[in-house]
Amino acid sequence: MDGRAVDHRSAGVNRMFFFAIGAHPPWTEGRKNLVRDYVEEFSARGLDVQLISGSSGWFAGQVIRAFSDLLRSLRTAAPQCLVHFPHGRFTGWRGFANRCISYLVRKIARWYGVPMLTVLYSADGLLLSAAKRLFGPVAAVGVSGAEVVSLPLATRVRCMRVAPDAIPGVFRVLFLCGYQRASRDVLDGLLHERGLARLLMACRGLEERVALTVAVPLLREPWARSYLASKAKALCPSLRVDFVENGDPHALLAESDLFVFPYAVEHEVFVPTSLLEAMMVGVPAVASDRRMYRSLTVAGGVARCELALDDSVAALHEALRRVLDDYPMAVKRAIDARTWCTEHWSIQHSADELLRAVSAAVFAQRREA
Repeated sequence: MDGRAVDHRSAGVNRMFFFAIGAHPPWTEGRKNLVRDYVEEFSARGLDVQLISGSSGWFAGQVIRAFSDLLRSLRTAAPQCLVHFPHGRFTGWRGFANRCISYLVRKIARWYGVPMLTVLYSADGLLLSAAKRLFGPVAAVGVSGAEVVSLPLATRVRCMRVAPDAIPGVFRVLFLCGYQRASRDVLDGLLHERGLARLLMACRGLEERVALTVAVPLLREPWARSYLASKAKALCPSLRVDFVENGDPHALLAESDLFVFPYAVEHEVFVPTSLLEAMMVGVPAVASDRRMYRSLTVAGGVARCELALDDSVAALHEALRRVLDDYPMAVKRAIDARTWCTEHWSIQHSADELLRAVSAAVFAQRREA
């Protein structure tokens, strides 16, 4: 915390609508969790926050229900601000749908005369320089640009890892992702964007020292599990790989010896909740070094977790080896990182910054009026 307490009454904001399509159980994805935690935090402070997320089920049904609920709510209530949390994909057909949804939300807000703030949890295929033109007032997680407010990512950790008394004989390595729906495109993204294929190749030569757990909800689909099992067999034949389709992410992290985040691409905006959760749970972590989340992984030129030295399978392999060869040091670093993240990446601090951004958006519209 930075000591700058926010009084929502002095800011003139005590009623908000959060428009976040899909932000309902199961709570496996970072954007959904952030929205949920904001709602809990603001409600605990006495603010009136209404979450509009649509129905469960297929995406089209969620969108229709969400807009119906938004219009009905705006006809019967007058929030001080409408806060939109769009999905983070702005490429392909998903990106087209996302841009259309964002456009409609902004038009509706203008029609009803409600100030609006767009919060980007992530942004694949969207430059911050363009976000302001598309959305008006914008806040983005982990980064800032011209007239874009920077928000710290936050999460509520529900369990802590106990440091081991002895070095494990076989290290339990965890790969974690919240994807719910299986398709060939999603599985290819899991392998080549989220970096599972890179991790499997990086484990070559370490098979006797590690056992990999791949935890992704879409593994409940037998064909998806079979597809990933065949890929794992091809990329690292002798590695033990266990597949998990359900379970509490924090419990899985606490039970692991090492969490690996091998993300293989760079986006304009993205600080991964799973990596923050790992650091706050206290498990040693290895990650690809990405500019988009260095606010989490690096402080004063010193890494808070083990980072691959370059963007390659070989560098990820060496990062894994460095942790395995000096595990006590990795545990100490993880404990230090947990202390730092708990203090600086709390939901209270993030909510303070969001409330400031909301108040600024409200003030700007009043001034224009």
